[in-house]
Amino acid sequence: PPGVILCNRRCGGSRDQVLKRVGASVLWLLKMPAEAEPALRRAASRKGLASHRLIFSPLFPREEHVRWKSLGGLFLDSLLYNAHSTAADALAAGVPLVTRAGP
Repeated sequence: PPGVILCNRRCGGSRDQVLKRVGASVLWLLKMPAEAEPALRRAASRKGLASHRLIFSPLFPREEHVRWKSLGGLFLDSLLYNAHSTAADALAAGVPLVTRAGP
């Protein structure tokens, strides 16, 4: 099965590096406004990543949300805008979290 990466919306460069190095991985993000998803797919394609590797899901009630999150293999947090409760949900679901200390 593919590796599933859960990601804070602003994890950018780190996310791209992991996706390139873990070829069977997918990026799982919260559903975004209609214009954002195609833009992110185009950006992925420009970076040499297949756009189908980006998965957007709707927001679920918390219990179901945490249950779905448990399918993730890694949660990437961003440097400048940390995930807060989203990271806590990932940890509650048993998903390892990678973050960085800020400047």
